[in-house]
Amino acid sequence: MTHGSSGEWHDIQKIGRMFCLKKLLFLLIVVVFCTVGHQRIQAETNELDMSEYVTANNKGLADQNAYNLNDLMRKLDSSKPTTIYVPKGDFYFSQTLAIPSNVTIIGEENRDAAFIFTKVVTGITNRFPANEMRASAIRLENLKISYMDDAVDQKASSLVSFGTAYDETNYEDYQVIDTLTIKNCVIDAKKKGSSALYLGRVANATVSGNTIQNSGLQNGIGLEFCKNIRIYDNELTNLGRSGIQMYRFNGGENEPILIENNRITNWMQRYGYEHFKMKYEAGIPVDVMNDAGIDSYGPKNENLIIKNNILTAGRVNSYNPNNTKIIADYGEEIYKEHVIFFTGIRLCGVKDVVVTGNEVDLKGRDIFTLVYINSREKEKDGAPIVTKPGNITLEQNTFRAEGNIRYPVRIFEGEKTGITFTNNQFGVDGKLVDNGYFAFFTVSSTTEKLHLIGNKIDMTTRLDYLVSVSDNEYGGQKVKLAELGMTLNTWNGDLIQAVRGNIESLDNTFFFAG
Repeated sequence: MTHGSSGEWHDIQKIGRMFCLKKLLFLLIVVVFCTVGHQRIQAETNELDMSEYVTANNKGLADQNAYNLNDLMRKLDSSKPTTIYVPKGDFYFSQTLAIPSNVTIIGEENRDAAFIFTKVVTGITNRFPANEMRASAIRLENLKISYMDDAVDQKASSLVSFGTAYDETNYEDYQVIDTLTIKNCVIDAKKKGSSALYLGRVANATVSGNTIQNSGLQNGIGLEFCKNIRIYDNELTNLGRSGIQMYRFNGGENEPILIENNRITNWMQRYGYEHFKMKYEAGIPVDVMNDAGIDSYGPKNENLIIKNNILTAGRVNSYNPNNTKIIADYGEEIYKEHVIFFTGIRLCGVKDVVVTGNEVDLKGRDIFTLVYINSREKEKDGAPIVTKPGNITLEQNTFRAEGNIRYPVRIFEGEKTGITFTNNQFGVDGKLVDNGYFAFFTVSSTTEKLHLIGNKIDMTTRLDYLVSVSDNEYGGQKVKLAELGMTLNTWNGDLIQAVRGNIESLDNTFFFAG
């Protein structure tokens, strides 16, 4: 071998050693990467069995169960996702269960895992980290959540409550929970407490496929200061006040509230009695209470989509149950005029609303309105916060009333962006009562713009006007409707155009070029 070839062989050996070192380094990197990846996967799939921490089917262990589960929640690292599986059984708790961020609690698909609270407390809520009011990524699925039948009632607590507690004096618009899912659960408040489900200051929530029933004095679902909420495919029954209520500051330009494909049955079952009792016994005049199946209370509700829901309430020839109870307890000499009523959809203190494809069916002797639209004013730091209804469209809905109804549609203070009813079907089998001009659409305070296009009214009893504007005066100004556009509206198949009152601009050939 020549000197040159010996040098080349040396170079080859050197290259070989370098290749082996690189290969060894690569294998070490792979081992480290796999180890770290495995640890990360373990962290991402932290799974626990709840039966290791609490005992099923033993009511006497409710205190210990509550302590054990809350102790577990305190110890969880809220930055690491954890799934807690709940087996079949009745799990009793005496105190609130607080869930931190990134925790999923899931039962079996047939919803045989029950959380039963022996006291009327807030049952399930969120846990905030120390010194921080933020939580995210909480999920409840396939659970039954209820109070015990014999739990002593108290009125302030909601069975499931996420976000911040209700505080009437706080009007700051902020959110404390981001990403919440409640799916395929039964939430049964046993007619106790406040709302069955309350969300306050929550963003990006989905509530779907649940059965929500027997709320206390308040709502099936109540929202305030919530953004980008999807409520769909739920069944709500026997609600104390409203079925789904958006109280105040819900939604936004790019943060809608979607309420779709829900079935809501028999709201305003309990709150009206308490409303009457409180005011009557305090010597305060009792005002009308007509919260709705789907209800915007306001102010500052914005961008609502109410779509393909079915709302039914009442019984033929029957009073609202609150009125029946008031008469039984106070007598007809005191309760001479009913003030508790059913309303289908109420849109107060709200703008930018689409209501489409819904079915509303109200029965009985205490129907107030099928649709009620109004402003809402609240006071913050001595200054009013006012939201007048505007840019509201109701199209292709079916509304039915069987019994006595005050105002099929009643409107207050609509603003310039307008209120439009298009291609809706209205059926009234009964009569208008306390409706001075026998009108279908009643404008009760100054409204800027109302458009009625292609609506069909089937009603066999007296109807004199399609639209009536109130003769009242407020602040020396007579109520007016600034602009009324209408076309192709029918009553029992015949065109109806009769209107009355202070209407500044009327166009019977109006066509909505949408």
